[in-house]
Amino acid sequence: MRTTKPLLISAAFDRYRLRIIVTQRKYEAAGPPIAPIQWLRPASASSSSTAASDAKEAKGEDEEKTESFVGAKASHRVLEVGCGAGNTVFPLLDACPDPKQLFVYCCDFAPKAVEIVRGHSNYRKDQCFAFVCDIVRMEQIALPFPKESLDAISCIFVLSAISPSEQALAVRNMAEQLKPGGVLLFKDYGRYDMTQLRFKKERVIASEDNLYARGDGTLVYYFTQDELDSLFVGAGLVKEQNVVDRRLIVNRGKQIKMYRVWLQCKYRKPRR
Repeated sequence: MRTTKPLLISAAFDRYRLRIIVTQRKYEAAGPPIAPIQWLRPASASSSSTAASDAKEAKGEDEEKTESFVGAKASHRVLEVGCGAGNTVFPLLDACPDPKQLFVYCCDFAPKAVEIVRGHSNYRKDQCFAFVCDIVRMEQIALPFPKESLDAISCIFVLSAISPSEQALAVRNMAEQLKPGGVLLFKDYGRYDMTQLRFKKERVIASEDNLYARGDGTLVYYFTQDELDSLFVGAGLVKEQNVVDRRLIVNRGKQIKMYRVWLQCKYRKPRR
C-alpha cells in the first residue's frame, strides 16, 4: 500500500522515514548551549581541579549510562509496535545499516511474529532487538530501553485491534517511551472503510459502536479523526498531522472496486 506523495506522513512510512527523523533531531546533537558567563569567568587552581574532577565523574556517569541498555550507543532509536514479520523493520535497517546511527526495537503481541523476525536473514543483533510486548501492559514488562529514550514510534494497524476501553492506556504507554521532541507515527482504519461496510451484523460487538470481531477472533475498530486526536492529545502529544486517506483500489482481474478509508497521523511529544 502506498500513500500519496504530498502527505508528509507518507514519507515517514516508507524507506526514507529515517531521513526525516535525522533532520528533526540534527540540531540537538550539540546538546544545550553553555551560558556565556562560564567562558568569561577566570578559573582558580582549586576550581580547575574541582572542574576536572567533576568532568571525570560526569564522563564516568555518561559511559555507564551509554552501556546501560541495548541500543544506548545509537544516536537514533526507533520502536515499531506490532512488527509482524518485520515489513517495516528490515527496510529501515537496509536504509541505515550503521548501528551507531540507528537502533530499531520491534515488538509484537504474538510470540510467533517475534520468532519470525529474529529468524530473518537480515536480523542483526547489533542493530535490532525484537521482543514480545502487550502495549496495554507495558508497565508490567521489562522493556529493553528506559522511558523517554525513543526518537520515534510507528504504530501501523495496531490500535484498531485493541478494545476501545484500553486504547487510551496503550497510547499513554507509547507516549511515555518517547523523548521530548520524539514523534509517534500512526496509520489505521477510518470510519466507513470498505471492510467495515462488508461486516455482517453478527460480527458487530453490541457493547461498542464501530467495533467488530473477525472470523479469527481478533478485534477491529474504525476510528474518526476526532477520536484519534482525543487519544493522542490526552496522552500529552501535540498534533502535527491528522488526515483521512481515501482511495479507490480496483482489482482488474476480479473487476472489484474497493473504497478504502485510512487515517494517518503524526503527533509529537513536546520539548521541555
